[in-house]
Amino acid sequence: LYYSNVPVLAEEYELRFSSLPASFDGYRIAVISDLHAESFGGNQAELIALVKEAQCDLICLAGDVVNYDTDDFTPVWALIDGLQGIPMVFSAGNNELSLDGYDALLSGLTDRGVTVLDDTRQPSLALSRNGDNIIVRGYSFTDSRRLVNRLLLAEKGCFNILLYHDPYCFPEAALLDYERYSDYVTSRRMAGSGQTALDFINKLHE
Repeated sequence: LYYSNVPVLAEEYELRFSSLPASFDGYRIAVISDLHAESFGGNQAELIALVKEAQCDLICLAGDVVNYDTDDFTPVWALIDGLQGIPMVFSAGNNELSLDGYDALLSGLTDRGVTVLDDTRQPSLALSRNGDNIIVRGYSFTDSRRLVNRLLLAEKGCFNILLYHDPYCFPEAALLDYERYSDYVTSRRMAGSGQTALDFINKLHE
């Protein structure tokens, strides 16, 4: 019997974009944010089962997978190890950037095949399907009022996905044409204290 007062909130959204390449019609993305080093069942069994049931094509870890004072990354490693075989990207939140073991966390992520997206390391990842491409861009957390000084322009002629921890970045992203080119910006949801957010996104054509 497993009990926790920390709920997992899972929601599914169906989004339609006329600019989405045909090969990505039906592409499913799981966005996991604000894990805060919590465990959901032995070896994250509850959370892993939810993600696998969704049959997603990509997992986006949208920040705060740990707390600023976490020194045991076992819950994070259990989640990632249990989801091997599904491409996974990570973008840091405010808690990771305050973490003394931040470099160790990043090393553990990359060792497990997670692509760390950060404008100071690798800012983007190109995904290909049957000759079609989309780009996932990731930026580590900062004051969103300064994000516009770091964020690259959305690439014309290509579907761009921006992964960022702070949902208040939408106005700044729109200034750089992420809205104009019908691209998608994903971040943590406004999870309440102690909530882990798990969103499933099914991208479809109009």
